[in-house]
Parts: sequence; C-alpha cells; structure tokens
Amino acid sequence: MTAPAHPIVFRPVIAQLQRMGHEVRVTARDYAQTLPLLERLGVPHTAIGRHGGASRARKIGALASRTTAMIRFGRRGRFDLAVAHGSNDLALAAAALRLPEVNAFDYEWATMQHQIGCRIATDQGAAEPQRAGRRALSVRRLQPSSELRDRP
Repeated sequence: MTAPAHPIVFRPVIAQLQRMGHEVRVTARDYAQTLPLLERLGVPHTAIGRHGGASRARKIGALASRTTAMIRFGRRGRFDLAVAHGSNDLALAAAALRLPEVNAFDYEWATMQHQIGCRIATDQGAAEPQRAGRRALSVRRLQPSSELRDRP
C-alpha cells in the first residue's frame, strides 16, 4: 500500500480473500497516514520504504530502494499473486520474481504509473476504463475495478 486511501480500499478485499481461504501479506510504504491507518484498522503489514518527495531524483532513488526491498521480501515468501493500486515498485518486483501482478489505477494522468506499473501488470483495473485511453495496456486486460472475477 502506497497511499492513505489504500488501507480503506483494500480492507474489504483483504477480508474477502481471507474468508475464501487465501493468505494475504500486506506491505506498505511510510507516506502520510498510510501506516497509522493500517494500524488503526488492524491490518498486519510490513513497512517497506518511504515516499521519495517532490524531487525526481529522490523519487527514482526511492523507487529503486523499495523495488529492491520488495524483491527481498518476495523471495522470503511463497506468493501466487501481487496486487497493487498504482505501485510501480510492486510491479517491478513482481516482474523480477516472475509473479503475476494486478495493478489498479484511478487517475488517468499518472503517466509514470502507466508507463511502468500498468505495462508490466498481468491485469489492470480502472475506476473508469473508458477514460484510460491510450495509457491502458490493452482493452482485453483492462477490467473495471468493481468487477472481481475468478480466473481459470
């Protein structure tokens, strides 16, 4: 989880996956109120990295650092799927670990996210797929985020 909205958005998804018998492991970066919200909501998590700030160089450095840490984290566990909302570091780590990855997004102007995370993702979710336009990887792989379905 990379932003304060993510604990609220993902909490019911995590609960549903757990009810279905899946083990869920959550990672989160130290940014704004993300970690305190996870704690308040009782979501166990592993903190990895922090926000890079406004500087492009620091953002790139933070991305490299978090990606490396996510790869190390992933190697220690047995994972079948990586799920993120706009997380480039998770997308890059999942690709390095050869894990399928789902990347949701809800802001069509987040061009760096689309160039990295969405192009790598196995599937994509968008709040409004019709607005994703050329930034989406393909219509075939773009699903409305409200539509959760089992994959064969």
